[in-house]
Amino acid sequence: RSIGKSGEFLLCELLEEGGEEMVCFISKADGVDFKQLPRRINGIALPISYALDGKSGIITAKDYRQILVVASYTSLSTFGIGMVLKLDEKELYGPIIEQIKTIALYLTALVIAGILLLNWLVMPLVHKLVKSEWVAQERLKESYCLHAIRRDMELSLHAEEFYPKVIAHLVEAMQFPEI
Repeated sequence: RSIGKSGEFLLCELLEEGGEEMVCFISKADGVDFKQLPRRINGIALPISYALDGKSGIITAKDYRQILVVASYTSLSTFGIGMVLKLDEKELYGPIIEQIKTIALYLTALVIAGILLLNWLVMPLVHKLVKSEWVAQERLKESYCLHAIRRDMELSLHAEEFYPKVIAHLVEAMQFPEI
């Protein structure tokens, strides 16, 4: 049985007690191999090294090929050997990453569609608000104009003084300063 293209099953035993070299039986998709391997490469313990130390667990680390793998390891201490089942990290996480990319694409499309829909629904309201603000400003100017004319009427000005002021107030309220 295969555990993926890069999956391997290792059984290793130390060449000598407390030594740094081990002999390993490696079962891969393309066959079986026997290799002599170091316990550490560049000072970093291989996953099988943990099993030979009597530990059990799961680790993400570089294997003897210096490729990142996800490995489960355990010790078969009664026989003095360690066992590892490992799979390249790219092969294990590849399908998940592809699905995340697809989901991210759909999510981005949904966010853009949502923004466009919100814009389509809100813009008429914004236009109404802007128009309402403009109308309110016009009414306010008209109110200021009428109040100024009333104030000038209370001053009992002569017609020669009163009419130019009224025209000035009207021009300002109508926004036609060139008149």
